[in-house]
This record gives sequence, C-alpha cells and structure tokens, in this order.
Amino acid sequence: MLRSFNFICLFFFLFFFTRQVSGVVMDPYRGARSEGVGGFFRGVKSGVTGAAVKPLVAVLDAATFGFEQVADQIGNLGEVPVRHFF
Repeated sequence: MLRSFNFICLFFFLFFFTRQVSGVVMDPYRGARSEGVGGFFRGVKSGVTGAAVKPLVAVLDAATFGFEQVADQIGNLGEVPVRHFF
C-alpha cells in the first residue's frame, strides 16, 4: 500500500513539474506565433509566473492526494470485511 502511495505522489509531482518546464518554453513560442514580439514577452511573463506557481501547486496536490488516501485507510479500520460463501 505504501509503495503504491509513494509512486502515485511521485507521479503527480513529476507530471506537474514537466508541465511547468514545458510552459516556460512553450508560452513564449505560442505568444510569438499568435501576436509577434508583444505576444512573446507576454508568453515569457506567463511562463515565468507559471514556473513560480506550478511547483507549489504540484506539491500541494500530491500532499492532498496523500492525505485523502490516509484518511480513506483510517476510515476503513473499523469495518469488518464481509465474506460471501455462496
């Protein structure tokens, strides 16, 4: 259980981290293609802002998922499994 929990949290973190890196590169490119030089600088601003905010979001999202899983397991502690013999 704990191994899969750690794997899922790592997956969420890496997913958001790669999106952050791609935003820094792709936002200026998309801005330049659509609006020229002004769009490029807007894209740089957007990419840098995203680079500052997205890692925090990734960490908080992974932690939230982890805490939800722990809460689910704690909630299941008092339950008795039902066995069907038919």
